[in-house]
Amino acid sequence: MLLKIFDSRRLPVTLLILFYLATYILPLGSRQMIRPDEFRYAEIPREMLASGNWITPKLVDVRYFEKPALGYQLTALSFKYFGENAFALRLPSALAVGITALLLFGLLKTNSSDPRLPVLATGIYLLCGLVYGVGTFAVLDSQLTAALTLTIGFFYFAWSARTRMATVAWLAAAGAATGAAFLLKGLLAFAVPTVVIVPFLLWQKEWKKIFVYPWLPFAAALLVALPWALAIHHQEPDFWRYFIEEEHFNRFTGNTYDRDPEPFWYFIPVLLGGMLPAGLYCAAAWMGWKRELFRRPLYRFLLCWAVLPFLLFSASSCKLGTYILPCFPPLAALIAAGTLEAFRLRPGSARKILDITFKSLGLLLAALAVIATVGLIVWRFIPALPELYGKWNLFPYLTLLALLAWGVALIRSRRWTAPVQSAVFLFGMAPAIVFGLNAVPDIALGDKATAVGIRQCLEEIPVRRGDIILVDRGTLQATAWLLKRTDLVLIGKPGELQYGLNNYPEYASRWYKEEETDKLLAASHPGSRLFITLRNLKKKPLPPDWAAEQVVTRNGISVIRF
Repeated sequence: MLLKIFDSRRLPVTLLILFYLATYILPLGSRQMIRPDEFRYAEIPREMLASGNWITPKLVDVRYFEKPALGYQLTALSFKYFGENAFALRLPSALAVGITALLLFGLLKTNSSDPRLPVLATGIYLLCGLVYGVGTFAVLDSQLTAALTLTIGFFYFAWSARTRMATVAWLAAAGAATGAAFLLKGLLAFAVPTVVIVPFLLWQKEWKKIFVYPWLPFAAALLVALPWALAIHHQEPDFWRYFIEEEHFNRFTGNTYDRDPEPFWYFIPVLLGGMLPAGLYCAAAWMGWKRELFRRPLYRFLLCWAVLPFLLFSASSCKLGTYILPCFPPLAALIAAGTLEAFRLRPGSARKILDITFKSLGLLLAALAVIATVGLIVWRFIPALPELYGKWNLFPYLTLLALLAWGVALIRSRRWTAPVQSAVFLFGMAPAIVFGLNAVPDIALGDKATAVGIRQCLEEIPVRRGDIILVDRGTLQATAWLLKRTDLVLIGKPGELQYGLNNYPEYASRWYKEEETDKLLAASHPGSRLFITLRNLKKKPLPPDWAAEQVVTRNGISVIRF
């Protein structure tokens, strides 16, 4: 019975599809947009649509050369067909996770004789916390992961193909995916596949292919990337100098305007935490990671894919937790393979370990659900505490009920067959995710939900025709997105607009250092200046000569008319 985990051909795949649709797609518009990333990745595509210029990325009409244009173009297309809203903004990231999961499933199904492996690996991948968090958030890391997964996966299809024509076709497809990855984030499109493929071919003692395989993919990548690369060079001749120098060399060495260098081990806790809850399968998987497993080419390839990009990203001084996302598809496959191998070699021990693991998780979830429910009830009866929800909001209670039900099911799962136990673990949290995303109160997000505070403030101090809108770096993107205006004037540090504001004289009137703001005030009419800021006015009051007429603060956002 233990060897029949995920042995059914239809039901597990159906559960995977339903889980993906219910947790990744349907709730995308359920929560507020979060600063700064989501407003940035919303505003740049919005301006592309409004201006009709799909070549040069601009933020509040200022040149923004941090990344190539493909990621913004995909979001602009989503806006065009689904409207300018949170759902359309996050949809490209969620679809990218689906593409990655589909490739992972196909790779394992084609190259493994065990029908359980692709389902279990894909389920583990979709249930990794970092994969879910980034895949339902508006950043470009999920899109890059999808493009790199296609590149690396298509290479393996080419390497294992039985005919020359199939090899050529898969290599061309890998090159096209590389071109797409380049248009998303630049030279990582070449670096990550290289550190996977070259060591794998050396391990397989096929070093001659290192000099044969790259040419066709490189040509295909050029065909995909060259049209936009030439177009941006024609419109903005300085793009490539800045992009290579600042966004590649300086970021790799840590010499950037916005981030301090991080230690080599930075990604280790990110990886361990990002695998949860699916990473709990490691409790049994380690017993199956034997030398015999890595004598098979597929698992050698997966090991190179999981470990070597992780080391590459760790060598960089500039680090963000989302950077290691491309390591998760092969990691999920290795965890699944190790688990299945452990059940084959030591079924009793493997089942006992998972029983203990799932029961412990169930007890923790049940306890947290009960404590949180009591806390919510007590909170409502303490007048001094701020109100979290409206009177009829049932989502927090439904969320806690779903967590409690999942916890109880895990506690009892040792009585069930292994397929049912695994299905409960992998898919039982779907209701909690769906309800939970609707249960996050605005107060919990604070000033991160910048648009909420801005809307509330502007209800009391509305924008008038002819107003000059002043912003700081914390409210810049959200204000532009909310007001659909690109004529904002930035006060204080330029932040991510530093390159554009410093290098193009036409933006001189769009940015004032705080000590220079009096020049703007003297040149404009009193009462026509509206300052939208994240500034803590209690800790850092406005200069007395700014002569504020009205001040409103909501959710950490202040709007000042002077």
